[in-house]
Amino acid sequence: MLKYLNYLEKASDRMFIPRIDREDGLALYTLVSMLVENKRSFTAVDAGAGVGYSTLWIVASLDALCVKGVVYAVERNRGRYEVLKRNFENVKSKCVEVKLVNQDALDFIKAFGDGEIDFVFVDIDKHAYRQFFNEAVKKVRPRGAIAFHNAYVDEVAKSFKDVMSGESGFVATIIPTQEGILLVRIP
Repeated sequence: MLKYLNYLEKASDRMFIPRIDREDGLALYTLVSMLVENKRSFTAVDAGAGVGYSTLWIVASLDALCVKGVVYAVERNRGRYEVLKRNFENVKSKCVEVKLVNQDALDFIKAFGDGEIDFVFVDIDKHAYRQFFNEAVKKVRPRGAIAFHNAYVDEVAKSFKDVMSGESGFVATIIPTQEGILLVRIP
Protein backbone atom coordinates (compact mmCIF):
# COMPACT_ATOMS: atom_id res chain seq x y z
CA MET A 1 0.00 0.00 0.00
CA LEU A 2 2.98 2.29 0.43
CA LYS A 3 3.25 2.73 -3.35
CA TYR A 4 -0.38 3.73 -3.52
CA LEU A 5 -0.01 6.11 -0.58
CA ASN A 6 2.84 7.79 -2.47
CA TYR A 7 0.68 7.96 -5.59
CA LEU A 8 -2.27 9.52 -3.73
CA GLU A 9 0.00 12.03 -2.03
CA LYS A 10 1.40 13.22 -5.36
CA ALA A 11 -1.97 13.11 -7.12
CA SER A 12 -3.58 15.21 -4.40
CA ASP A 13 -0.80 17.78 -4.64
CA ARG A 14 -1.00 17.84 -8.44
CA MET A 15 -4.74 18.55 -8.30
CA PHE A 16 -4.36 21.11 -5.49
CA ILE A 17 -6.69 19.08 -3.28
CA PRO A 18 -5.88 19.50 0.42
CA ARG A 19 -4.68 16.43 2.29
CA ILE A 20 -3.07 15.56 5.58
CA ASP A 21 0.73 15.49 5.82
CA ARG A 22 2.62 12.19 5.82
CA GLU A 23 3.39 12.57 9.53
CA ASP A 24 -0.37 12.88 10.18
CA GLY A 25 -0.85 9.68 8.17
CA LEU A 26 1.75 7.88 10.26
CA ALA A 27 0.01 9.11 13.41
CA LEU A 28 -3.34 7.79 12.08
CA TYR A 29 -1.77 4.45 11.22
CA THR A 30 -0.32 4.11 14.71
CA LEU A 31 -3.47 5.31 16.44
CA VAL A 32 -5.70 2.85 14.60
CA SER A 33 -3.25 0.03 15.37
CA MET A 34 -3.47 0.87 19.07
CA LEU A 35 -7.28 1.15 19.06
CA VAL A 36 -7.75 -2.30 17.56
CA GLU A 37 -6.88 -3.98 20.91
CA ASN A 38 -7.47 -7.58 19.84
CA LYS A 39 -10.80 -6.74 18.22
CA ARG A 40 -12.19 -9.07 15.60
CA SER A 41 -13.79 -6.22 13.69
CA PHE A 42 -13.36 -2.47 13.49
CA THR A 43 -15.50 0.33 12.08
CA ALA A 44 -13.94 3.65 11.12
CA VAL A 45 -15.19 6.82 9.47
CA ASP A 46 -12.98 9.25 7.57
CA ALA A 47 -15.10 12.41 7.60
CA GLY A 48 -13.80 14.73 4.89
CA ALA A 49 -11.89 12.06 2.99
CA GLY A 50 -10.87 14.27 0.06
CA VAL A 51 -9.21 12.00 -2.50
CA GLY A 52 -8.68 9.21 0.03
CA TYR A 53 -5.15 9.79 1.35
CA SER A 54 -6.21 9.71 5.02
CA THR A 55 -8.61 6.85 4.31
CA LEU A 56 -5.80 4.76 2.87
CA TRP A 57 -3.67 5.26 6.01
CA ILE A 58 -6.55 3.87 8.11
CA VAL A 59 -7.06 0.96 5.71
CA ALA A 60 -3.32 0.20 5.65
CA SER A 61 -3.22 -0.03 9.44
CA LEU A 62 -6.16 -2.42 9.65
CA ASP A 63 -4.88 -4.44 6.71
CA ALA A 64 -1.42 -4.85 8.26
CA LEU A 65 -3.06 -6.40 11.34
CA CYS A 66 -5.59 -8.28 9.19
CA VAL A 67 -8.46 -6.97 11.25
CA LYS A 68 -11.80 -7.35 9.53
CA GLY A 69 -13.06 -3.85 9.14
CA VAL A 70 -15.22 -1.35 7.38
CA VAL A 71 -13.89 2.12 6.63
CA TYR A 72 -16.33 4.74 5.42
CA ALA A 73 -14.72 7.47 3.32
CA VAL A 74 -17.14 10.39 3.45
CA GLU A 75 -16.66 13.30 1.06
CA ARG A 76 -19.28 16.01 0.52
CA ASN A 77 -17.66 17.71 -2.51
CA ARG A 78 -18.86 15.95 -5.68
CA GLY A 79 -15.65 16.60 -7.65
CA ARG A 80 -13.41 15.25 -4.90
CA TYR A 81 -15.75 12.30 -4.43
CA GLU A 82 -15.39 11.36 -8.12
CA VAL A 83 -11.59 11.43 -7.73
CA LEU A 84 -11.93 9.38 -4.52
CA LYS A 85 -13.98 6.76 -6.43
CA ARG A 86 -11.37 6.50 -9.18
CA ASN A 87 -8.56 6.27 -6.64
CA PHE A 88 -10.15 3.37 -4.77
CA GLU A 89 -11.01 1.31 -7.85
CA ASN A 90 -7.57 -0.30 -7.66
CA VAL A 91 -7.13 -0.52 -3.88
CA LYS A 92 -7.05 -4.16 -2.84
CA SER A 93 -7.36 -5.05 0.81
CA LYS A 94 -7.40 -8.56 2.17
CA CYS A 95 -9.32 -7.63 5.32
CA VAL A 96 -10.95 -4.21 4.98
CA GLU A 97 -14.03 -3.14 3.09
CA VAL A 98 -13.96 0.50 2.01
CA LYS A 99 -17.31 2.19 1.49
CA LEU A 100 -17.28 5.51 -0.36
CA VAL A 101 -19.97 8.02 0.57
CA ASN A 102 -20.84 11.29 -1.20
CA GLN A 103 -22.65 13.07 1.62
CA ASP A 104 -22.20 15.72 4.28
CA ALA A 105 -20.25 14.11 7.15
CA LEU A 106 -22.56 15.42 9.88
CA ASP A 107 -25.63 14.03 8.14
CA PHE A 108 -23.83 10.73 7.57
CA ILE A 109 -22.71 10.27 11.19
CA LYS A 110 -26.26 10.87 12.45
CA ALA A 111 -27.43 7.72 10.66
CA PHE A 112 -25.34 5.43 12.90
CA GLY A 113 -26.74 3.93 16.07
CA ASP A 114 -25.13 4.75 19.40
CA GLY A 115 -21.83 2.96 19.98
CA GLU A 116 -21.46 1.52 16.47
CA ILE A 117 -18.14 3.14 15.51
CA ASP A 118 -14.63 2.53 16.84
CA PHE A 119 -12.81 5.50 15.32
CA VAL A 120 -13.59 8.72 13.48
CA PHE A 121 -11.05 10.95 11.76
CA VAL A 122 -12.41 14.43 11.09
CA ASP A 123 -11.07 16.86 8.49
CA ILE A 124 -14.14 18.89 7.54
CA ASP A 125 -14.90 22.62 7.78
CA LYS A 126 -13.31 23.71 11.06
CA HIS A 127 -16.34 25.75 12.16
CA ALA A 128 -18.36 22.49 12.15
CA TYR A 129 -15.96 20.50 14.35
CA ARG A 130 -17.76 21.04 17.65
CA GLN A 131 -21.19 20.31 16.20
CA PHE A 132 -19.75 17.17 14.60
CA PHE A 133 -18.16 16.13 17.90
CA ASN A 134 -21.43 16.58 19.80
CA GLU A 135 -23.11 14.16 17.40
CA ALA A 136 -20.24 11.71 16.86
CA VAL A 137 -19.46 11.24 20.55
CA LYS A 138 -22.71 9.29 20.89
CA LYS A 139 -21.88 7.06 17.94
CA VAL A 140 -18.40 5.99 19.08
CA ARG A 141 -18.01 2.96 21.34
CA PRO A 142 -16.52 3.31 24.81
CA ARG A 143 -12.70 3.33 24.52
CA GLY A 144 -13.01 4.40 20.90
CA ALA A 145 -11.69 7.73 19.68
CA ILE A 146 -12.37 10.79 17.56
CA ALA A 147 -9.43 12.62 16.00
CA PHE A 148 -9.62 16.14 14.55
CA HIS A 149 -7.07 17.39 12.04
CA ASN A 150 -5.71 20.95 12.26
CA ALA A 151 -5.78 21.10 16.06
CA TYR A 152 -3.57 24.18 16.10
CA VAL A 153 -6.17 26.33 14.32
CA ASP A 154 -7.46 28.86 16.89
CA GLU A 155 -11.10 28.09 16.11
CA VAL A 156 -10.54 24.40 16.87
CA ALA A 157 -8.58 25.03 20.07
CA LYS A 158 -11.21 27.45 21.42
CA SER A 159 -14.18 25.22 20.66
CA PHE A 160 -12.61 22.26 22.49
CA LYS A 161 -11.32 24.11 25.54
CA ASP A 162 -13.65 22.20 27.90
CA VAL A 163 -12.65 18.85 26.38
CA MET A 164 -8.94 19.63 26.64
CA SER A 165 -9.25 20.73 30.27
CA GLY A 166 -10.82 17.44 31.30
CA GLU A 167 -13.93 19.22 32.61
CA SER A 168 -16.14 17.21 30.27
CA GLY A 169 -14.90 13.78 31.42
CA PHE A 170 -13.08 12.98 28.18
CA VAL A 171 -9.40 12.15 27.90
CA ALA A 172 -7.89 14.39 25.23
CA THR A 173 -4.49 15.31 23.88
CA ILE A 174 -2.97 16.90 20.82
CA ILE A 175 -0.65 14.73 18.77
CA PRO A 176 2.11 17.22 17.94
CA THR A 177 2.34 16.89 14.18
CA GLN A 178 2.93 20.01 12.08
CA GLU A 179 -0.80 20.79 11.94
CA GLY A 180 -1.77 18.89 15.09
CA ILE A 181 -4.31 16.16 15.65
CA LEU A 182 -6.72 16.60 18.55
CA LEU A 183 -7.39 13.13 19.91
CA VAL A 184 -10.40 12.54 22.15
CA ARG A 185 -10.77 9.14 23.79
CA ILE A 186 -14.32 8.15 24.67
CA PRO A 187 -14.64 6.91 28.27
